[in-house]
Amino acid sequence: MKQDTDFLEQAIQLAYANIEQGGRPFGALIVKDDKVIAKAVNQIMETNDPTAHAELQAIRAASKQLESPSLAGCSVFASGHDLSRLFQSKLTWDNGSSGARGKCRSWQQCSPLCSRLY
Repeated sequence: MKQDTDFLEQAIQLAYANIEQGGRPFGALIVKDDKVIAKAVNQIMETNDPTAHAELQAIRAASKQLESPSLAGCSVFASGHDLSRLFQSKLTWDNGSSGARGKCRSWQQCSPLCSRLY
C-alpha cells in the first residue's frame, strides 16, 4: 500500500502543477513493474477535446511508450475518480486474451492523502 500511496502522491502533484498552469486538478500515472511509464494531466480546456481526461491521456502515452495497445500488467493511479471507477470495473488491459486486469487507485482509496485537493 505504501508504494500505491507514493504513486497517488505523484498523480496529485501533477494535478497541483496543472492547476498552476491554469488547468483542471487532475493528474494520472500508468505504472508497470513498479515504474512510471506514462503520466498526464487533464487537457480538456486546453485542447477543446472532451476525451482529454488525465487518465485517457496517460493511457495513450503508455500505449505509445510500450508500442502496443495492450497494457497488460499496468496500473493507473489518478488524482480524480470519475474515469478510474470505469477502469476498475470494466477495463481489461490486455483486450481480454488472458483475463488479467490492471489495478486502479484513486484518491478516495487513500483519502487522507488526497482530501486536500477537494
